[in-house]
This record gives sequence, structure tokens and C-alpha cells, in this order.
Amino acid sequence: FGRYTKTGAKAVEDLLLAYMRAPQLFNDTMNGPDRGNQMADILDEARYELNFLFKMQDQDGGVFARVVSEKFPDDFTDPADDHAPLIVMPKETTSTSAFAGVMATAAIAYAPLDKAFADRCLKAAENAWKWLAEHPELIFVKNPEGYNAGVYLDDQDTDGRFFAAMALYAAKGDTSYLQEAKKLYEADASVAQGLSWNTNGGYGTWLYLTSADGESDDKSLYEALKKDLDAQAEAVLNMVHGNGYGMSLNAYNWGSNYQTANNGMLLFMHYDLTDRQDSLAAAFEQLSYLLGQNALNMCFVTGFGTYSPTSIHNRLALAKNVLLQGALVGGPDGAREDEMTMALPFDTPEAKVYVDSYRSYSTNETAIYYNSPLLALLTFLRQCKA
Repeated sequence: FGRYTKTGAKAVEDLLLAYMRAPQLFNDTMNGPDRGNQMADILDEARYELNFLFKMQDQDGGVFARVVSEKFPDDFTDPADDHAPLIVMPKETTSTSAFAGVMATAAIAYAPLDKAFADRCLKAAENAWKWLAEHPELIFVKNPEGYNAGVYLDDQDTDGRFFAAMALYAAKGDTSYLQEAKKLYEADASVAQGLSWNTNGGYGTWLYLTSADGESDDKSLYEALKKDLDAQAEAVLNMVHGNGYGMSLNAYNWGSNYQTANNGMLLFMHYDLTDRQDSLAAAFEQLSYLLGQNALNMCFVTGFGTYSPTSIHNRLALAKNVLLQGALVGGPDGAREDEMTMALPFDTPEAKVYVDSYRSYSTNETAIYYNSPLLALLTFLRQCKA
């Protein structure tokens, strides 16, 4: 019903980083449609979305924001039965930078296994970067009046440009990209932060700090980014230590579980680079929160634990009358942004503003970019030194 470049890129980036960090944990026997092709099934899954992203790139290198219909259909509509016209929304610098970053990362991941595909990804990333260079101003696109389909607006593109430049540097070893990233960082250090769809500079930081020649190519930048990562981790650790359930947020917003998983990734990255055991322990705490160590005593992943969601907001699941196994729901949302949460008692604590109903789209929706950081966090923790 809605196909979004930025959220799709975030989901793929998480899958690729999980595989790149621990390829030994993935195999070709997950019983998916591509099993037996001598490539890990996680890369087959990532490739499915990458092939969609290829379609979103225009001939000039720019990347369209999203493909949506004017209205979302009924909750029980099977996607195959939705015949509403699809509208391609214009190119953005935000969508183009996210595309460039994930395509350059894909070039690294697939190079040892499928050079032709890796080369195609790298070429797409380079073309996207050229378009960004030709469009230095921020471009983001709102939906036309009357449209209620998803938007995913992002009013900043410098973090995405930083991610793209660092990913291209990591893929090619070309220090001209490193210098572009450095210029962005020196102008605003916040561009190097974030592991979400709309704040994604942290991916560039990770790719640089784990690259073969990053430290030798620019030692001062390497040390500065590592110091910044320390500061980010300390801020998250302070929230973890101040929360009775060990989770890392100071507020419960839409997609709080997704944000928790992202913070778990950040904490592991910090541990991986510094061997800080408190960061590793806190990363485990984020996973524990998602799996049941929370105010609701609920595992937020469907099909697991004593209590887990049974009525998710997912049109395919509703149309087929099935419960998707292994899906992470959005989690508590203190802003009460649907009729089900608004009906809860006024004194309900934010941590409990959650309803296990498909009608609670703000707390019980599933999404690929919710599941992707959960998968990455699980992968990181499975192969850590602890």
C-alpha cells in the first residue's frame, strides 16, 4: 500500500550490517524461496528490497521518495486485491542520500559473492551521489492535499549525505568521499549520529570506524568520531541506568520498540569498538525489554513468550487471518495517537499506553524497519565475546 525509499533503505542497511558483522551465523537453509542458491538467505531477503530500490532511481541518479495510493484501504484488504492507482512522489535529497548509503554498503556485502550485482549497487550509489552534488539544497516532498497515505518526511539531509559519503569511502577506498564527509561533520557534528530512517548518520560513522584504512587515512577524524560515539553511548547508558526496566528511552513515542532496538545496536557498536562491558550489558537490557522485561510483562515479538501480541495491525495478516510469527510491534505510545489508546484510563502510565488490537495502529503495527534493528541486535549479541 505504501513503498518508501527511506524506511526500506534503513531495513536493508540493518540486514547487511548484521550479515557483515557475523556471516557465520547465516546460512542458505531458511526454507525461503531462494534457498539452495549458495547465498545466505538474509542476503536474498535484502536483495529483494534492493531490487525495488533500483526501480526508484531515475536516469539522472536522483531517487523518488515513495510510491503510494491516495488513501489507505480497509484494514482487511489483501494487498493483491488493492487496485487503487499508485502515485510516484518526486525525488528528494533525503531519499537519494539514504539510497546511496545502502547501495554502497550492499556493494561491500555482495562483492565476494556476486561481483556483478555488487558493481551494479556501487554504480547506482555513485550516480546518486552525483545527483546529490548537483542538488546541494535540501529537497523533501509532502503529499498532495487530500492524500492520507504515509509520508515519512525528513527535513534534514546532511546526516544522509554523511552516511552516503562514508559508505562510498568504505566501498571504494576513495578518500575524496572521506573529505566530503569530513566537511559535513566539521560544519555540524550531529550529522554523524542516528540509526533510524530519518537520522542515519550513525551508519556512516560505523562504516568508517570499522573500515580497514579509516584510522590511517584520517587519524584526527577517526578519533573525533570515536569520541562522539562514546558521548552518544554515555547518554543512552544514563537513560538505561535511570529506568527501572533498563530500557533506553526517556519518553514513549510512536515506534518506541523500534527506537529501543536502535539504541541496542548503538550500545553494541560502542562495546565492539571499546570493549566497554557496561555498554554490552545495556545492549542485552534493550533486548530483554523487548522480550518481556517491561511494565506490561509482554514479549513484543509475536509468537514468543507467555504473553505476546495476538491482534497486530498488518493488513496482510488480517486479510489472510493469520498471525505473523516473529514480528516486532511498535510498542507503547504515550501520545495516544489512535482511538484504542485514547480510550485507556487517563492515568495510565506512558509505559502502559499499549493495546493489543489491530485497531491500535500506533502501538500494535508491524514494519520491516521495526524488525530489522531487532534482527541486527540479536545477531550482534549472539556472536559477542560475552
